[in-house]
Parts: sequence; C-alpha cells; structure tokens
Amino acid sequence: MDADYPNTGVNLACRFTAIGQGKWVNWMQNQMERVPAQAGTLGRYAIVARDTALFKGMSRATMYGDFLAKAVMYDHIVKEEKKTHERAMEEITEEFVNYNLLPGRTRSYAESMGLTWFWAYKLRSIKIAHRRIRDNPFRALMTTLGSPFLPELPGISIGSPITDNFFSTWADGRLGYSVGPGMAFNAPGLNPWVNLAY
Repeated sequence: MDADYPNTGVNLACRFTAIGQGKWVNWMQNQMERVPAQAGTLGRYAIVARDTALFKGMSRATMYGDFLAKAVMYDHIVKEEKKTHERAMEEITEEFVNYNLLPGRTRSYAESMGLTWFWAYKLRSIKIAHRRIRDNPFRALMTTLGSPFLPELPGISIGSPITDNFFSTWADGRLGYSVGPGMAFNAPGLNPWVNLAY
C-alpha cells in the first residue's frame, strides 16, 4: 500500500488516508513483509493474514460447511418434498443469507472499517425469520423458547434467524453488539487466537 503514496516514508497522514480508503489491512500486511522472516511469519499468523495457511484453511472450512448445509437442504427438498431442481435452487437461494450482494458504498465502507459486524445477516435474516414463523409457527415458537435452555459450549453461539435478526436484537437491546463505533475497537476480539485464550 505504500506504493499508493509518494516515497517519503510512511507517516501518520498516510496511515489515516489508508484507514479512510479501507486499505488498513493491506498496509498492515505490507508492514509484516518488512520485518525479518521468522518474525514476519509469526506476525502474519498472529493477525491471520490472507496469505497464511490458517486463513486459507478457515476459509475453506467455512465454504465446506456452507456447501454441506446447502447440499443437505437440496436433498431434502428434491427427495422428500419431491420438488424440481429449479424450485430447490430458488428455496436455497432464499434461505441462505447471501453476503456477496453489493450493499452500497456506505455499508461497504462501514464493513471495511469494522463498524458493522454481521450486519448483512441481521438485515437479510428478517425475511427468513418471517418465512419460518409463517410456515411453521409452532416449531418457531418452540425453538425460540427452547434456545436459552441449550447447554453453552465455549466459543459456540447457537442462534437462529428468529432470535438474531435486526428486530429481535433491537428489542433485546443487543443491537449495539453488531453496529457502532465500538465495533472498530472490539475487532481484535474476533481474532481466533484471542478467542482460544479467553
């Protein structure tokens, strides 16, 4: 990222410009490349840089989990409910939150700055929650009432579109955990090494 600025050394103004342009991660990775080899490798793994095997493994595990859930749902819709391939693909597209849809410049900037966490899920899961309540109100009620009684596992949060959408988190007073300037300062807490330690 230093190549984006005149070669007068990285100063405070360049850092603030980098933050404003959403290039802070690129700047941090470039700084890690400047340190000695062993320290640079350790630093890249500490910040979980995109070129590390840890990041790539976590990304593949997430994609595999998403694919597995969609495959199970596809099999259920096609084999159990006897619906067509096209209808199954439509339902899967509607049921899973698509994070790749472009949210606009303001939200893209807020997400790149760490001001919003899981905001796309909070907004887009409203539709899924509505559909679940409409299609099977008894099951929706039982899973919502029963979720507080499930055992707590360290590092695992069990939620659903009904309990974690925008309106339910707003009503519970938890909306501040996913949007606001405090999110930028709490971002280091999402690092997997920090989560393993606490």
